[in-house]
Amino acid sequence: MGTGFHGAKAAVFIGTQLLIYQRDRGVVWPGYWDFPGGGREMGETPRACLRREVFEEFGLDVPDAAITWGRAIPSMIKPTETAWFFIVHLLHGIERSVRFGDEGQCWALMDVRDVMNLPNLVPALRARLRLWLQDAGAETI
Repeated sequence: MGTGFHGAKAAVFIGTQLLIYQRDRGVVWPGYWDFPGGGREMGETPRACLRREVFEEFGLDVPDAAITWGRAIPSMIKPTETAWFFIVHLLHGIERSVRFGDEGQCWALMDVRDVMNLPNLVPALRARLRLWLQDAGAETI
């Protein structure tokens, strides 16, 4: 996976539900619902960046085998730069291990259709989920 990129984000499924969190005030898209992820730290690969971010934000380890899809796309923050979007599948029950970090107001598990209909979902996330669905040959949401 590419060497130059801005950050990584993922739709993290726990069982059949998506793990989301509500962004803090005073940041880009304050109060909007978002997926785990964030900016790259020196020398990280896209997967390493994602794994670190999910651990920092939720205290969850993401094994490589749980990352089932990924693609380089334009960054949401810096559209002229590359970012990575992944799909992660973790087992139902791991939500009991969540240790929510200090980024965000609260977290939730939600059905993907409900997430797609949130009026305050970070704007680019709908298109990213649709891209994965298209690649997977799944029905559109």
